[in-house]
Amino acid sequence: MFGIYFSIYDVYEIEYLKKIEDFLVIEAEKALVEFKYGKGQRKTALQKYYEHINKYLTKLVEYQNHLETIGLSRNSYSRTDKDATFMHMKEDHMRNSQLKSGYNIQIGVSDEYILHLDIFNDRNDYNTLYSIYKYFF
Repeated sequence: MFGIYFSIYDVYEIEYLKKIEDFLVIEAEKALVEFKYGKGQRKTALQKYYEHINKYLTKLVEYQNHLETIGLSRNSYSRTDKDATFMHMKEDHMRNSQLKSGYNIQIGVSDEYILHLDIFNDRNDYNTLYSIYKYFF
């Protein structure tokens, strides 16, 4: 319709979508198109394209923020405590196992004295045991 074509990719970057969004705003200003909202208002094709790209851009920014919060070593995080990781806790009397946000605490004890304490957000002890071990030796 407008003779506007953009490259199609498998993965889109935030900057690329922002450029498209800015371009659509400039084109709308050139064509003197007013964006309309509300019931009974017909949207132009340019406004539909803009809203479509804007929706994808908002979601992409949201997903990027989630991935930055999670980091490379985790698959999940709690919204209330971003350092905590979801872990299986003990089952209740009804045999329900639930995921709850929590931490992995490693305590090194000798002769009933706590010698070392570490708190991790890793679910298992595989990577955390070495840090406790190297403290003692």
